[in-house]
Amino acid sequence: MFDNKINQALKKFNDKQNKLELFYESKAHTVFSKNGLLFVNISKTPLGPVKLCFDLNLDFSLHGVSAKFNSVRHKGNLDEILRAYNIPSLKIAGSANFDPVALKGSFDVNVDGFDYQLSDGACSIGSQKLYAKNSSLNSVNVIYETNGIKCESSKLYNARPAYIALLEDLKVSQKINIDRKSKQFSLDATNIDIKKLLLDSSTLYLIGFEPEDKVKDKSIRDRIDLSNVSLKTKLLNKSSGNYSIFIDLNNSLSFAFPYMKENKVVNGYDFNDMHTSFEFGQFNLKKLEQILKFGEYIELPTAFSNPIEMNVKDYSFSLNGAKARTSGLMKVLFKNDISVKDVYLDFYLESEKKLIDEYLAKEYLSSFNIMLNNSLISRNNDFYKTHFVFKDKKVTFNDREMDFSSDETQNDDEILTDESHLDENIQSEIQ
Repeated sequence: MFDNKINQALKKFNDKQNKLELFYESKAHTVFSKNGLLFVNISKTPLGPVKLCFDLNLDFSLHGVSAKFNSVRHKGNLDEILRAYNIPSLKIAGSANFDPVALKGSFDVNVDGFDYQLSDGACSIGSQKLYAKNSSLNSVNVIYETNGIKCESSKLYNARPAYIALLEDLKVSQKINIDRKSKQFSLDATNIDIKKLLLDSSTLYLIGFEPEDKVKDKSIRDRIDLSNVSLKTKLLNKSSGNYSIFIDLNNSLSFAFPYMKENKVVNGYDFNDMHTSFEFGQFNLKKLEQILKFGEYIELPTAFSNPIEMNVKDYSFSLNGAKARTSGLMKVLFKNDISVKDVYLDFYLESEKKLIDEYLAKEYLSSFNIMLNNSLISRNNDFYKTHFVFKDKKVTFNDREMDFSSDETQNDDEILTDESHLDENIQSEIQ
């Protein structure tokens, strides 16, 4: 009787859509448990039609229904598809639980890690997990996790692999809202966390040299290291059908080109405590979906408000211990032919003095000091600050106008200042 009921339910599910087919074949059963094979046929995937088979165990109790499943090898065509891409057979396992009283459930599926051979190296793909749980009838939280990926070349340059690519502890969390009346769903907040993303490569390998080629320095390497990434995105409903997107990103970044030279590590740039937070929009979500669906990318600007805005709430970082920060608003106004008509910028910028002292190129030092002495840039204790505005083709720093719109624009010294405000050292530099 149970087998008939479950097959009737699966038939109804299959009849309502044509992308996924489920079939159940009973093997054994008791009063409170069932065991059988669940066949899963997916008609359209990037790999073509996929057929899977799982050994399914169902248990019934006062708390609800629980299920455990494991993939069955040599049934279906997944092993054959993976073999064509030199990927070994994958073990897939998972579980599901449903509480009919609380109307809550959960689902998880786990895929074992595997190794993948490259033409000049290998990648180790860590285990992966997909987990879903509904906190209410109106929302579902979905989480994807992987231990990471490490790819390493078998070629050696100066006794080091030609390249090392590393991704550690990736986690993606997505909240899905469900409208039961319209039977539609929408994406809410998305969180992406990455412990480390590292790219380390021989410079010689990148530009096409072989390990045996005679070069002056075989040790030279480049390196990028992105770590402690926490990205949060959220669609904000502004009005009927119109949305903006909010993005908040925390991370650290270090890089050096080159990272190693003559067998010695070269000091690079270490950006710590990086924070980017902004809101972008508005845009009509349905119109944007249609444009992307049919590939009419030339019409992309018509899905956005005019002017389109980006509100930068915070962009800040610490470079080798020196801090800088900016915030402000950007607006871009388009003409009817979608070309840019006007741009408006209003930003507050500040930087720790030691950052300017260490990284400002010498050829810009004179101009910077001229601006500082004429209050275009102000100094507050150990920080330099300014308020930059671009409006009606005019530029102001700290409310001091610099007009570039006419042909009668003054030369640089006249725009910035008269020399009466400069100290003797600055005057000597510009004379």
